[in-house]
Amino acid sequence: MVTLAGMLLALLILIIRVDKNWLEWLALIGVLLLARFRPSFGAKQFRRVEALCGRLARKRGLSVAAIGLTTVALRLALLPLMPVPQPLITDEFSHLLLADTLAHGRLANPAHPMWQYFETIHVIQQPTYSSMYFPAQGMFLAAGQLLGNPWFGVLISVGLMSAAVLWMLQGWFPPGWALLGGVICVVRYGLFTYWMNSYWGGAAGAIGGALVLGAIPRIHRSMRCRNFVLLAIGLLILVNSRPFEGAALALPAAISLLNWLRRQRGAMLRKAWLRAVPAFLLVLAAGGFLTTRYFRAVTGDPLLAPYRVNQRTYGWPLTLAWFTVTPVTHTWQPMHDYYLWEVQQHEKFQVRTHVMENGLDAIVLWSFFVGPLLSVPLIFLPAVWRGRRRLLIVTAGSMIVALAVEQSRYPHYAGPATCVALALVVASLRHMRAAGRHIGRRRALPRMLLAAALACPVVLALMPVHRIVLGTVNPYTCWRCSTPGNLERASVLNRFRDMPGLHLLIVRNGPKHNWMNEWVWNEADIDHAKVVWARDAGDGNRALLQYFRNRTVWIVEPDCTPPRVTKYTISQSR
Repeated sequence: MVTLAGMLLALLILIIRVDKNWLEWLALIGVLLLARFRPSFGAKQFRRVEALCGRLARKRGLSVAAIGLTTVALRLALLPLMPVPQPLITDEFSHLLLADTLAHGRLANPAHPMWQYFETIHVIQQPTYSSMYFPAQGMFLAAGQLLGNPWFGVLISVGLMSAAVLWMLQGWFPPGWALLGGVICVVRYGLFTYWMNSYWGGAAGAIGGALVLGAIPRIHRSMRCRNFVLLAIGLLILVNSRPFEGAALALPAAISLLNWLRRQRGAMLRKAWLRAVPAFLLVLAAGGFLTTRYFRAVTGDPLLAPYRVNQRTYGWPLTLAWFTVTPVTHTWQPMHDYYLWEVQQHEKFQVRTHVMENGLDAIVLWSFFVGPLLSVPLIFLPAVWRGRRRLLIVTAGSMIVALAVEQSRYPHYAGPATCVALALVVASLRHMRAAGRHIGRRRALPRMLLAAALACPVVLALMPVHRIVLGTVNPYTCWRCSTPGNLERASVLNRFRDMPGLHLLIVRNGPKHNWMNEWVWNEADIDHAKVVWARDAGDGNRALLQYFRNRTVWIVEPDCTPPRVTKYTISQSR
């Protein structure tokens, strides 16, 4: 018993060290102490708030719109404390390239004559100059760019995510409980996470997952074409954002739906096959056609994704267990360094020597999606399994299996399961509160359950206040992603955008350059960009200088402290 207690204590210490959300742990302790010693604290006020929110919750369409607009309005109100973010991570620049391409009315850019100087991570240069990513995130960013800034697309996507998650929860729970889940979504994912405060993504997959799982219970209740259309749209969003994880989420839903359709008879079956299923297939076919058209524009093959072209050309990503390492020659050292890092991670995965790393990744995912406060009601998951919402637990299990065969597990990988995590929390809260009401009010345990069921979501809703009041707002609540050098790149870029004329910035990396601090990123239309970034080839720069002879040329040394920018002269060739 002592050994078991010691192991549990050690595990708790490890979780707290990785999670680093000290305030939420302290809030959890406060909730448990309050539930133990003052279980009736604030009960009257809670009932009043419930009655007020209940009136809004019963107006389902209005509450969905309200939760989405609230997400957008709150984040805009925080702009003085949290300005529009700068892109930092390699993935962000790739998504922004796709956004810029789409915003200019193109699906892909022609390969540039000087493409060798512009090679960079997560961007293909042949047969076209394009992002390697699927287009969903880029489409949102393109919409934002047309509105004035790509980040507005992020803002819209997270607002739509909050609305879609609430819509999904309305299909599974009574209106009041669904609204509670929507509020938790706004507080936990909608304001302070990197899903809102970067260009990396996460919300697009969450929207697709919410539409798929929100359509299933509605289809069970009525055979309306609208629900089948929304199901098809959700599947298309998953295919174009997180196809592998989306398949893991959609598979249990598809089996459940097909099993339900198999049991239908008479008018319901005729309605399904004559109206609903054709509408579903039509939308799916139209979306599939557009996706294959995008693939063809980028890669020349309607069945070949840009992702696969990047793998064949540069040797990465190696994120799935069955991907094989391909020996690849790289022209530039940062590209080769990233390739070696990918290979190293993949080899660790293959020989299963990263058990501890798996555990740490699991803690990171738990911290992002649930955290200490929302873990309390999950002790009632067995009751959820015995109820009508078993599909949610099966879907969560399917997602866990899918994530287990991935080398990297950032939270946006699991974005499609956002609504699943919230649905399980809401379902557990319902069982927790019901247990507190029906076991017997005079006993201490039921009164504690009631108090904790009320206090956990309320305290969670108040958690963001401390960030604002104490000035500890950190928009980049992201793990292993601190790349301050790219903030310096943004400063250099803004400096040259304000200068007259056209500029060519040749990036000369130092011997200890970190590939995460990549500086060579360009707009979709390189020739007409005010600032062009290129790699330094020493004496091989002649062709580049000749091509851009109408530009002022500069040497940028990002690994100096601070980064050094000097005008290019012939003596600076090497």
